[in-house]
Amino acid sequence: MDKFNPAMSQGCFCECNTDLLTELRQIDFAIVEVTLYLDVYPDCCEAREYLNELRAKRAKIAAEYESKHGMLTMYGVCG
Repeated sequence: MDKFNPAMSQGCFCECNTDLLTELRQIDFAIVEVTLYLDVYPDCCEAREYLNELRAKRAKIAAEYESKHGMLTMYGVCG
């Protein structure tokens, strides 16, 4: 039996869909980790710059996903 794939159950499975979602999840994870790091080291300029880069990258990928597949949330791209 194949693993459950929510995208397949909605009849919209395609490889590019899951690739973008996987990248978004990875970026979201990194954003959480950097945010936690900044809780401990709030004056770390490198971490702040990296967080800003991640946020910009996430917004770009989320916009690309939404232009191809529809909204990620009921509000669209959250930035």
